[in-house]
Amino acid sequence: MITPELKPLKTKETVVFNSSIEGNSTLVRTGECISMLSAILLCVSDEYLNMYEPEKNTFIEELKKNLIEDRILDLNLQKIDTKPFEKCVYIIIYNFYKYVSTTKQTPECPFDEYVSKEFAQVNKKIIKEMIRCEKDEVNYDILSQLLPLNSLYTIFNNFFNLNKEPSQLNTCKKQLIGTLKNYLDNLQILKKLPDEKSSFLIKLAITLIRKVVDEAQFIVYKNDIKQIKEIDTTIDENMLVVLEDYFQTDILMLDSRDRMPIHKEYKTGNENTHSIVILKFENENKYEPVYRLIKRDNFQRRFPNTCSIVKSFYDASKA
Repeated sequence: MITPELKPLKTKETVVFNSSIEGNSTLVRTGECISMLSAILLCVSDEYLNMYEPEKNTFIEELKKNLIEDRILDLNLQKIDTKPFEKCVYIIIYNFYKYVSTTKQTPECPFDEYVSKEFAQVNKKIIKEMIRCEKDEVNYDILSQLLPLNSLYTIFNNFFNLNKEPSQLNTCKKQLIGTLKNYLDNLQILKKLPDEKSSFLIKLAITLIRKVVDEAQFIVYKNDIKQIKEIDTTIDENMLVVLEDYFQTDILMLDSRDRMPIHKEYKTGNENTHSIVILKFENENKYEPVYRLIKRDNFQRRFPNTCSIVKSFYDASKA
């Protein structure tokens, strides 16, 4: 019988772990209730496993530096999830329009973070750079009426719905600006204006959106690096994927409250890699590796993605 919510064990205490994923295997917990990085390393690194505590601390600090270097390279060169970037674009343009427009702009921002300190600082920065005199303020107010927020949101929605796959942010930025330029070139209300005025407003809009996407990209980069630095205390689905890529290992997360899969949508195991099982204690924000007992004091720490434990995990995640 599976008991209710699990509690952290005493250090080095070993108990059988009953769950829906074990099948015919015997899974065990060994009392290693630690940070996420430590839990992963105990599963994947023989070197780390045999270190003394001071050595482990030094090892983890060096690992964080390597993670940051790799992540910066990935953010610049690799295709990544654009959802955090999309959210930032919405928030930044909403805050700017809220400041410059003398008419009420709808719809409201779809994200609560628009009131956060971080975005307030970005908003002040953009206002300072875009609005240098009273004439600039008047021009952006005119732009907000010719290109209202609901029109911009429609452009953004259509663009991001068509570009849901991971992408290089620099490529995504260029494509979004190109989409806006095409929209403005065909906007009837601008065609009715004198060419000089129309060209000026289009340039004004492109300059603004270029600044918005640059700041959005900067926030994404900064937040990713911050997450790596704080990985001992907090981790989200995005950072879990970063760790999986870095260690070339599927991380199967279980919730200590119900022993079921958590954090991300599990689809199928990659037959060319291995998996590790990590138990997460929500309240304590601690993590514990789960091993398979082979014989007394002999544990299997990584599982081929073709084994029954991994298959059971994916089946349980779909339930």
